[in-house]
Amino acid sequence: MLERVLEIDPRNEAAMSNLRFIENELLVRNKLLSAEQFIMNEEPAAARNALGEILKAYPDHEDALADLAVVEARDGKSGEALRILQRVLTGNPANEFAARLMEKMLLRE
Repeated sequence: MLERVLEIDPRNEAAMSNLRFIENELLVRNKLLSAEQFIMNEEPAAARNALGEILKAYPDHEDALADLAVVEARDGKSGEALRILQRVLTGNPANEFAARLMEKMLLRE
């Protein structure tokens, strides 16, 4: 719809802004999916790099932080993973994934 609006009115600032936002969100989601694939393939360095790109632009991105906590936990850095999960839960106490992962990690210790 936004592209159609821009066909009619190429100078429509609201449509351009919304289109840029959507394109950016799709890029972030693609990077997140790549990072999750690296996690599943047990490639922590590649996962950290992909997540780092997201976090550089969006330091509080919940999904990227939660995935980074998974990478750290799998890499034996449970303290760092717990710190990251606490950060996620401070920003959003309703984040069920982070809460479950933290609970699971604390029960293991």
